[in-house]
Amino acid sequence: MKKFSYRSASQRKRSLKYGGYATVTTIILLAALVLFNVLFSQLKLKVDLTGNDIYTPGATTMKILDSLEDDVTVYGLYNQGTEENETNRRVIKLVEAYCDLSKKVKFVKVDPLSDPTFANQFLMDTSNTLDNGSLIVQNDTTKKFKTIPINNMYVTQDDYSTLTHNVTGFSAEEALTSAIQYVCLQDTPVLYQLQGHSETLLSSDFTNYLSYTNYKVDTLNLVTQNISDLEANDYTVVLVNNPREDLTDGEYQTLLNFMEQGGRMMFLAANDTPSLPNFDRLLSRYGLSIQAGTMVETNSSNY
Repeated sequence: MKKFSYRSASQRKRSLKYGGYATVTTIILLAALVLFNVLFSQLKLKVDLTGNDIYTPGATTMKILDSLEDDVTVYGLYNQGTEENETNRRVIKLVEAYCDLSKKVKFVKVDPLSDPTFANQFLMDTSNTLDNGSLIVQNDTTKKFKTIPINNMYVTQDDYSTLTHNVTGFSAEEALTSAIQYVCLQDTPVLYQLQGHSETLLSSDFTNYLSYTNYKVDTLNLVTQNISDLEANDYTVVLVNNPREDLTDGEYQTLLNFMEQGGRMMFLAANDTPSLPNFDRLLSRYGLSIQAGTMVETNSSNY
């Protein structure tokens, strides 16, 4: 007869005890997860479990979404079968998070191959195109819109050693929030670059950035253009960038009237600016003058 082992029985009992505990714990945990998922799906809440919360809109975005008065539609351009690729999937998840946070935001996916004329209505220049994965944000009431090319939603860097184009960041929230804010603005901020005096125009990179941050950038010639739109308000700025020729008396009076009505002007001068009596006269009315000279940063750690 096999000898009874108290230790073996005790171990089996303890094993059964803890094994049963583990089984019960697993069942409870699974039940909790099921309940968690059901509740969150009913409440349309999502938890961002990614390491850097790329699908969780920040405080600024949530403030803008909370203040929306008009309905906004975000159109996503996705060729059939491309919604699940990593590049598009990230953007889609972010837009869906906006929709969950605000009933004012709606997301509509459009296949540009099935409806090739859809995107054309949002192009200022029909020779351009909107690539697969791009977004179009439109105010449903005013029909004001802004397009977001797919390459504006990612930060990239060229590696010249390997001749590759690498994605280094995800900037879709900044682009999307900026677009929503733009289409809901009653007045678009305008930056006029004064021309006609051999001024230096801003670089395309800088004007693109201004457009990205909701500024309309335009040129202004006080002699050849109808200046009825030059109205003094809180959202119009005239930029005078390094002029090499002076204002005429008529131009001086136009800018003076603009400034006296509360207009805003930014004046940039180089260290070799020539004599500009009318510009000097305009600046002197506001306690400013152009002084020739050069400023040098002597602390090399600052540059």
